[in-house]
Amino acid sequence: MIRLKKILHYNSFYIILLVLLLIYCLFYFQKENKVIIPNGNSIVGTINNYKVDASLLTLEVNANKTIIAYYYFKTKEEKESFTEIYKLGDKVKLVGNFSLPENNTIPNLFNYKKYLKYKHINIIMQASSINKVGSNKKLLYNIKNKIYKHLEKYKSKAYLKAFILGNKNDISKDTVTSYQENGISHLLAISGMHVSILSLFILLIFKNNKYKLGITSTFLIFYMFLTGLLPSVCRSVLLFIMLHINKKLKLDIQTLKIFLLVAIIVIFINPFIIYDLGFIYSYTITFFLILFKDKINSDSYLKSIFKISLLSFFASIPITLYYFYEINFLSIILNIIFVPFISIIVFPVAIITFLIPLFDNILFILISILENLSAFFNSVNILRFPFGKVNLIFIISYYLFLLLFLYFDKKRYLLFLIGLLLFQYNYNFLFPKEYIIFIDVDQGDSILINYNHKTVLIDTGGKLSLNKEEWEKKPNSIASKSLIPLFKSLGIRKLNYLITTHGDFDHMGEAINLVNNFKIEKVIFNCGEFNDLEKELIKVLDKKKIPYYSCIKELNIDKNKLYFLQTKEYDNENDNSNVIY
Repeated sequence: MIRLKKILHYNSFYIILLVLLLIYCLFYFQKENKVIIPNGNSIVGTINNYKVDASLLTLEVNANKTIIAYYYFKTKEEKESFTEIYKLGDKVKLVGNFSLPENNTIPNLFNYKKYLKYKHINIIMQASSINKVGSNKKLLYNIKNKIYKHLEKYKSKAYLKAFILGNKNDISKDTVTSYQENGISHLLAISGMHVSILSLFILLIFKNNKYKLGITSTFLIFYMFLTGLLPSVCRSVLLFIMLHINKKLKLDIQTLKIFLLVAIIVIFINPFIIYDLGFIYSYTITFFLILFKDKINSDSYLKSIFKISLLSFFASIPITLYYFYEINFLSIILNIIFVPFISIIVFPVAIITFLIPLFDNILFILISILENLSAFFNSVNILRFPFGKVNLIFIISYYLFLLLFLYFDKKRYLLFLIGLLLFQYNYNFLFPKEYIIFIDVDQGDSILINYNHKTVLIDTGGKLSLNKEEWEKKPNSIASKSLIPLFKSLGIRKLNYLITTHGDFDHMGEAINLVNNFKIEKVIFNCGEFNDLEKELIKVLDKKKIPYYSCIKELNIDKNKLYFLQTKEYDNENDNSNVIY
C-alpha cells in the first residue's frame, strides 16, 4: 500500500500512463475493421434502444454486432401499439435490406457514418417487417422497462426520462435547440450535479449505516450501467468512488491526478469515446474547474456560480466553435440563472416526483417556466456571434493562452486570447474565399455562391409531405438543419441576395424559415404572377422590411454580373423559372 501510494504521487507515473494510452489509441485507430454486410435479408437480435419519431421507428439491435434498423409504421394503430408489444431486451426478427451508413453530403455538417462508427456501429438496415421472437430475461433491461412504464403516467415524463435515464428523445427538438443555442443544454445531461444530488439522497437514507459509502458506490455503479454508460455519468461516478477511496485509505492524491486516472480508464475501455461530444465537453470543463478550483472558490454562492459559469464558458469555446460555429455570450448570465434553478429546484423535485407522483403538477409547472424562459432568451440573440468552423491551430493556441492567463494571472495573455477570438471572428473578412456549393437538399435544389464578401443563395429546397396523415409527418426544416448551419460553419453572417428560380415548394419551400431565422438583405423572384407560396413569403418580407424584386434582367456582384435570361411570362410556373448566366 505504501509503495502504491508513492507511485500514485509521482507526476512521471501519469505522464507514462498518458504516453502509453496515446500509443494504444494510435494502434486501436489504425486497426482495419473490415465491415461485412450480413448474408440474406433478415437478422435476429436484441433491442438495446429505440426511438419513435412520427412514423419512423429507429431500432438499435444487438445481433453479435450492433446495427441500426429503420422501420416505417404502416398505420397509426401499429405505432401506438409498439411500446405495448415490444420492450427493451426483447428478441426481434427484422426483414429488409442492409447497407453501409453514408458520409455527410454537405460540408462541415453532421457525419452520420462517423457518428455510428464511434459507437461501434457499421451497418444499417431498412426494415420492411419486424416481429417479436422472444421476451426480455435480463435484469437491467427489466428495470429500465419498469421505469419507462412507471413514467408513462406523468405529464412531465419527457424530462423525467432525461433526468433519470439520460434519454432526451421525448423533449421537442425546438426546445432542445433553444437549450443548445442558449448554452445550457448540459443541464439536461446527467452529470456531476445529478450524481452528487443522487448520492446525497442515498447517503441521507443510510446515514446511520456504517456501509453507507459502499452502498452508495454500488448503487452509482449500477446506475452508470442503467444509463447506458453515458460519458458524463461514468466520469462523475468513477470520480466520486475514487475520491472516497483516496480519502478512506488516506492516499492524499491530488484531485487532478485522480481525474486523470478516471479519464485514462474510460478511454482505455473505449478509445472511440474521445470523439463523443458529451465526453469532450464534460472532461474539458471538469479539467479546468479542478485545475483552477482555488480561483473559483468564494464565500458568496452567487459569486462562486458566476466564476464557475465564466470558467466553464471560456473552457468550452473552442469545442462550441468546432461543432456549432457560433458563440452565445449571453450563456454566461443564463447559466447563473439556470444552474441554481435546475440543480436546487427542478432536479430535486424530479427525483421526489419519480418517487411520489403527486408532485407531477409542480414539476410540470417548473418545466414550463424553464422552457418559456429558454425560448424567450433564445429569441434575444443580440449576443450570438457566428465565427465559422475553427481549425486545430486555433484550438491549441486558444487553450495555451487560456492556461497561461489563468496560471500567471497576467492581463497580456487575456489580450492575446481576445485578439485570437477577434482574428477568428474576422477571418473570412480578412481572407475572403470564392466558392460555389451545390447543397444537398434532397428534393429540389439550392446553390450557394460566395464571391468577394458577397453571398448569393439560389433556391432553398423544400420537402413536400404528400399523401401523409398528420401522425406520419415530422418537422423537417432544411433551413434549420442544413442551410443555416452550413452558413454559420463558413462564417457567413448574412445573405446579400436570396434568388428563387420559381415558386414551387421544392425550390423555395424553406424561404420563409430562412428569412425568419437568418439575415437576408434582398430577395429576387422570377417573372410571372406570384403564387400562394410566394405571397406568403412577401408578407414576411414586408413585415421585416426586406426589399424584393421580380423579373429583373441583371444583377451586379462586385465586378461580375448575373444575367437573368428568362424575361418572358408564361402561364406555367416552371416555364417562368429564372435562368441565370
